[in-house]
Amino acid sequence: MSNKYENSGNLFSAANTEVVRKGDVDIEGFKNEMLITKTQSKDKDGNSIEIFEGWVKAGGLYVNKEITEKHGYNLSGEIMVGLERLMMWCYKRLDKNNNPYTRVSVAPAKPKEDKPETKQIEKKVDDLDDDIPF
Repeated sequence: MSNKYENSGNLFSAANTEVVRKGDVDIEGFKNEMLITKTQSKDKDGNSIEIFEGWVKAGGLYVNKEITEKHGYNLSGEIMVGLERLMMWCYKRLDKNNNPYTRVSVAPAKPKEDKPETKQIEKKVDDLDDDIPF
């Protein structure tokens, strides 16, 4: 199913899903927060089945305590998808039947500015004399 709008989507209640395990897993020397969920579903014959899925944490989301017209999102934060840093914004919504859902949008994260100490170190390195006599 393709989404009508790029870099966005809708999240709905997962009443039939529960987190069964959560913890840190070392993968290639990097700590990854992971969890396993269990979802109740039905197979093609209508029999009840359990489906287990593994998830890797993409990032943290923080509550927007000062919702304004310009910043109307309820949650936001930086996430990693693949090797790409993205900003994610979440908006509480109600569908036409008054059921709650979350509207999500993402965009490339803006590059973080260098800290002043880093710029000073780079400047000092540039000031070195490149004419080394040996």
